[in-house]
Order: sequence, then C-alpha cells, then structure tokens
Amino acid sequence: MRMSRASLLSLTLACPLALAPAAYAAAPAQAAPAGNLTPAVREAPLPSPLPALVPVQINGPEASRIDLLFVGDGYTKAELPKFHQDVLKQWAAMTALEPYRTYQKFFNVWELDLASPDSGVTNDPTMGVAKNTVLNMHYWCHGIERLLCVDDSRSAALEKQLPNADVIFAIANSTLYGGAGGPVITVAGSNVQSDQITPHEAAHTIGKLADEYGGYGAATDVSEPDAPNVTTETAAQMAAAKNKWWRWLGATSPDGSKIDAYPGGNYYDSGYYRPSLDSNMRTLGQPFNQPSAEALIENFYNTVTPIDSSNPDQTIYLGRKSKVTISTPQLVGHDFQIYWAVNGTSISQGYGSRTLDLSTVSVPKGKATLTAVVRDTTDAVRDEDYRNSKMTKTYTWQIKP
Repeated sequence: MRMSRASLLSLTLACPLALAPAAYAAAPAQAAPAGNLTPAVREAPLPSPLPALVPVQINGPEASRIDLLFVGDGYTKAELPKFHQDVLKQWAAMTALEPYRTYQKFFNVWELDLASPDSGVTNDPTMGVAKNTVLNMHYWCHGIERLLCVDDSRSAALEKQLPNADVIFAIANSTLYGGAGGPVITVAGSNVQSDQITPHEAAHTIGKLADEYGGYGAATDVSEPDAPNVTTETAAQMAAAKNKWWRWLGATSPDGSKIDAYPGGNYYDSGYYRPSLDSNMRTLGQPFNQPSAEALIENFYNTVTPIDSSNPDQTIYLGRKSKVTISTPQLVGHDFQIYWAVNGTSISQGYGSRTLDLSTVSVPKGKATLTAVVRDTTDAVRDEDYRNSKMTKTYTWQIKP
C-alpha cells in the first residue's frame, strides 16, 4: 500500500538550518525590509495538461516504491538541461547519507520539466525583484530571507494534478541559500550548500522526524511528541517504559557521542530530549543518529515489501520439476537473507538465491508446500517486532502430489 500524502506531509513550514559546526546551527533570521512581504502572483500559469513526467531513476513498480518528484521554477526552456543537472545533484546529496544510500533502490525518482518565462525567482537577490515563473517561488517568505516558498495555489495544484507523488521537491533556479519544508519541499538548485536541505527535509516527510535543535528557550506544558527522535522522558524513564529509542541507549552515535537523552530539541533548549549531541536533524550535512536512521528505514518498509512478485504466481500449483523465481528490491551494500523450505525443512542449495529449481530438491510424496522467505537483517534496526512484520516477507506455493 502506498504511503498516504496526508500522513506523510508536515503542514508547517520549516525554515532551513544554516550549515555550521555549532549545534542547532540556526542562523538568526534577518529582519524583513519594509514593504509588502507577499509577492503578487505572476501571470505565468501552470501548463494544462502538465508535461509528461521524465524518469530519472526507476527501481520498481510504482505501488511498491517511494516516488519522489522534482519540479523546477525559474528555469527557462533553454535552462531545462540545467534543471536536470540540479535534480541529479539533489538526489546525489540524499543518497550520500545513510540510510538513503543503502535503500536508494526503494525510490523511484521523476522530474517534471516546467519552463518559466523568466530566469530566476522572486526576491532574489534582493527583496522587490519580481520574476514571472510558473510556481511563483520567492524568498523572504513570512519575512525570513532564506525561507523559500512556492505560491500556495501552485503548490495545491501540483499536489492535485500529481497525486501519485509521495514527496514533491521544488527546485528554484537560484544560487541564494534557502529552502523550506511543507507539502512541497523547496530548495535552491545552484547554492553550494543548500542541497543538504533535501535529505533533512525528506526525513521530516518520510520518517516523520522532528528537528533536534532548540532556540526558543525552555518549553513549558510539554507533552510527549509523536516524532520518534524527540521525547520528554529521561534515558532512565525510556529504559523503564521501553519507549522511543530505549533499544539504542549506550550505543555510539556517528558523531562520537553515546545515545542518551540530551537536553534540547523540537525547537526548545530544554523540556525535550534528543538522542545524540549532534545529527542531521540538528545540523545539516551531519549523519543521522541511529534512532532517526531506524525510523527512516521503518517508514521505507511501510511502502516497500521485501518481495515484489514471483514467477509463477503463488496461486499456481507447482509441478515437481518447476522452476520458481522471486523478485525483490535491491539493497546497496548488503543483501536480503533468502531461504527456501519444503514442508518446513530448509533447502540448503536455495539459501541466498532468488531462483529455486524443484527438480534438484527431494520433495516428499503426497501434499507438499514450498516456502520462500526474504528478510532484511540490517543491524540498523533493533525493533525485532517490526522486522518480523514488515521487513520479512513469505511466499508460499502448493506442489502437486
């Protein structure tokens, strides 16, 4: 089953972090200059019908892959090749980080080539510069220079006309650092740093992760958030209740700290705790800590299953000399554990193979059942109940007597 857009998308805009070595590296927003902060909607409409989607990387059937769609704004027809290169750059930034790297074949990547009358976007390089573009993207959204927004009506139109896209990214033809989370994730295509926004914002959308930085002082009247990477509980409380990232407590995070409960997160300096001193959800460009990576992987498997299909189908009775093949997604860096069994007895020659020739197997007389089990044994997941339910898939065939 596909992920629901309603369940996937954060409805609040998230201003991008600044890339900096300091924790919660949120640079102070510049004060907005005087004047109208909401640019007028320009005349360039979205084309109807929209152009055909262009495949960038297709890794499997749409219903069982996470479909990412990149659209551009402020690219003229002559600049569409540049837009394609900017898409590749954003995708490369995602797949450079774990767990996107290992699970990159769980995604289909598409682009939508939208040509704008003008090159560049509104309020770039300064407030008041107006550009006629199809998405009306603009800086100084809500009075914050680096907050880069798509016009609301254009965003809604994209979602309505492209309902099968799980995540939509809008790339501005700009060198100015900026971006935003929300129903359509935005990023500047030509800024040397802002491609790091893409994996961070995608983690909000796909993994339902919270930001791990503070900035608003002490939180009051706190309640336990749904996000898997922030909590109101101490490490001792998590361990006692077996809550949130209790399985990872004491493990060494990629930043060198121990997984614990560190004060600060969910935009507050205290009142909420995060798993590690630093991570991608705190500082752009950093690796994800283990609880965040595990949450991402689990959400990948809410859409993708370890077996895509089989030949023959499970409804077909097998002859005793049949050859059976299963199709699985691809993993990068490790493979699934695959094993076969007849009447529950493991077949050694089938271990690790996606094809089994029954003519090489001793099949008992009478009623017999062939089983194929595919399991992701990655140590990046410690929730064995989830592994058993979603990261393991079993196919079964009846063998003719």
